[in-house]
Amino acid sequence: MSGQQDTGLRVDAVEVWTLTLDRLTPFSSANETIQRETHPIVAIRAGGLTGWGEAPAPQAPLYLPESVATVLDALKNHLAPRLLGKILTEPDDAAVAMGPVRGNLFAKHALETAALDLICQKQQISLARLLDATTAHVAAGATFGLPKHPEDLFDQIDEALDLGHTRIKVKIAPGRDATVLKALRDRYPGIALTADGNSAYSIQDAADLIALDRFDLTLLEQPLAWDDFVDHAALQAQMKTPLALDESLQSDSDLATAITLKSCRAIVLKPAHVGGPWQAKKMHDRAHRAGLPVMIGGMHDFCIARAANLAVAALPGCIVPGDVGGTDRYYGTDLVDPPLRMAATGMPVPGRLNVNESEIRRIAEFQFKSTL
Repeated sequence: MSGQQDTGLRVDAVEVWTLTLDRLTPFSSANETIQRETHPIVAIRAGGLTGWGEAPAPQAPLYLPESVATVLDALKNHLAPRLLGKILTEPDDAAVAMGPVRGNLFAKHALETAALDLICQKQQISLARLLDATTAHVAAGATFGLPKHPEDLFDQIDEALDLGHTRIKVKIAPGRDATVLKALRDRYPGIALTADGNSAYSIQDAADLIALDRFDLTLLEQPLAWDDFVDHAALQAQMKTPLALDESLQSDSDLATAITLKSCRAIVLKPAHVGGPWQAKKMHDRAHRAGLPVMIGGMHDFCIARAANLAVAALPGCIVPGDVGGTDRYYGTDLVDPPLRMAATGMPVPGRLNVNESEIRRIAEFQFKSTL
């Protein structure tokens, strides 16, 4: 879909706010318990249009090295200055402009999403169409935090299944895995069930992880170190359950490494920590060619990032129901119209989003504006 416009859009300004929302219920993983989220919200002004992006980075660097503080620094001092005055025509233009800055992928995601939004407005198409995705609805899974007692999740899971979610994911940790998974598998014998180790295990835990094969998991997400490929390959060779790398995959070259080493048999693809939706599409395409099923993961997204994830989830290789359910399960505030809600046929893939800028200005904290 790229290259159809004779002229692009010159970036005139970049504005950034931070938006804090309370979660409707706390969420626990092996590393932390989250009760509220703060995400930088980005607006790129170009040619009389405004493109919107979101950086759903963690508050603390417990998942990957980035945090809200590093995102704000990168946006203000390194990335926004590189975009000012640039002409946006092709989907990769923002990534090329930001290329000399290493890492800082959550910040790059926010700006690439906003840049793609501008290109879509210019071409009068949706992000899904720009990505060459054609599915109107996608299957969605529901994710649940690490429970003190498995029974604590039953009512929440029942509600999620009633809403139409077709896959259940639960966080696990050493010593809090087999008991949780047995309780869930006993209660939900036919459901697609996945588990997320969030890098809480080491290769010395291989026997315990291999024992999880008996629970017929759709996949086991990133049990070992956040930057590992080699130990995952050794573990995958011994397991029936497909391992799915997540934190280890921050670029297309990382994915190429994982495929070469046979580190996994599926991937969890999170646009927020690979630099944006267009970068995620490239990785999807590589995984699809290699025959690796793709699941789109989330980062406790607000609606702008979730809408972008839904567009990527509509690509053909995304066959494992992703973490792309309605944001109303997590937060009580909507910033887009139409709101992102589960339908009987799954999650609708958004067309053009209308972002409520006046509401952002009302409830978010202004950070800075960079102009030419």
